Amino acid sequence: MTGSAADIDLHLHSERSDGHDTPLAVAHANHHRRAWSLTDHDSTAGVQAVRGAPGLVPGVEITAALDGQEVHIVALGIRLDHAPLQSFLADIRDRRRVRIGRLLERLPERIRRTLSLADFPAGDGRSLGRAHLARALVRRGGASTIAEVFADWLGDEHTADPELNPFPEPAAVCALIHAADGVAILAHPPVYGTWTRALAVAESCGPDLDGVERDCPGTDPHWTAAIDAEADRRDWLLSRGSDRHRMAHRPLPEAPLLPRQEALLERLRA
Repeated sequence: MTGSAADIDLHLHSERSDGHDTPLAVAHANHHRRAWSLTDHDSTAGVQAVRGAPGLVPGVEITAALDGQEVHIVALGIRLDHAPLQSFLADIRDRRRVRIGRLLERLPERIRRTLSLADFPAGDGRSLGRAHLARALVRRGGASTIAEVFADWLGDEHTADPELNPFPEPAAVCALIHAADGVAILAHPPVYGTWTRALAVAESCGPDLDGVERDCPGTDPHWTAAIDAEADRRDWLLSRGSDRHRMAHRPLPEAPLLPRQEALLERLRA
């Protein structure tokens, strides 16, 4: 172990996707770190806005899908000028917008409150998602909380539908990350509920998956033990990401930097 893992945070969001802070504010909040990455959903617009900031690792969180469930893969150290990647991301942002329009059409008027797709700005590399829709519904008074919106209307169990314009397969995403000279990391495995399901998602990523987030929201000793054992078996790199959407929220707790996390940093420096 060669230092503190608190010196890295490789999963952060800005208002260019579903975060609340500007890219500049994210850079200011993390400039002291050894390495940090702005990983907005399916957009590198925020990274481009702070390119060259101290410690910045170019990144993006790419949306895939498996059996109707969203799968999020963090791409680190990518070439921002890689045209096939940028075209791929633009296509996913278009899919996101189509999906939001179709989800809106399904909502009862008492929930939607005249909200339409035109109420959501387009362009500028911004990525529209379910969180934006949930916030807008709460602001309109159609629901009391964002959690309520996801439980009743927008959770994965409500959106596993091919008519909603499905996202790409995980293996295709990981292959493209490698083509852009990046490192493919499976984000926040606890979101899949069980280790068995998380492992199935990892399998769907194919041979181009380089590693997994070990230190992230939702992990506990059982999760970290399972991740560490699998990383040893597959020679996975291990990442650390708070997935913070507000810089005012607490970062991940202090922890020692593990050899496989150090190996990730070395890979990103190469």
